[in-house]
Amino acid sequence: MTDTATALVKLDNVVKHFPLRRRGFGPREFVHSVDDVTIRLDGGRSLGIVGESGSGKSTLARIMLGLQEPDSGQVDVAGVRVTGLKRPASGSPASNARTTRPSGARRRSSSRIRTR
Repeated sequence: MTDTATALVKLDNVVKHFPLRRRGFGPREFVHSVDDVTIRLDGGRSLGIVGESGSGKSTLARIMLGLQEPDSGQVDVAGVRVTGLKRPASGSPASNARTTRPSGARRRSSSRIRTR
């Protein structure tokens, strides 16, 4: 495809950093999981992402799918900007559609974890 065609998925200068646990009173440190990534994926094409364990492949995939927000940069899907979109408010029809479980299904509770 040409540069004038709309890309199916386009990432521009995407950055995602995760904070490390603070030790003492020193400055906060970060893991640079995804650092300044730019990708253009046109329709009918495939993309393979390879790298060492912990290199940010899964984080990049979650950002591409809209499951995780980047710290900076932008993501477009079929020409529509998807970064910075507001999530549906709790209780709205859109948020209920994602959390509805079949009747009889119970939610697992984390309250089983006990501390002594």
